[in-house]
Amino acid sequence: LGVAFVSEILPEPGVDFIGVAPQALDPGADYTGFVLARSKQPQAARELLTFLASPEAAAIYATVGMTDARAAAALP
Repeated sequence: LGVAFVSEILPEPGVDFIGVAPQALDPGADYTGFVLARSKQPQAARELLTFLASPEAAAIYATVGMTDARAAAALP
């Protein structure tokens, strides 16, 4: 038995993923992005953060098991 991020389990050969922990037991993991005040390319940084927070990026995250709490129940 092992407990880890889904995104760390799914790519491992020979490991059976049986599901996510109940939401009451799963604190989740939050990610924060920001642009430094002295950034040399602040607009590019903002564009990257905008993409990372987009539905298009969410679809990519889902392919490796990274989902928000609302979507976690849909994992295999």
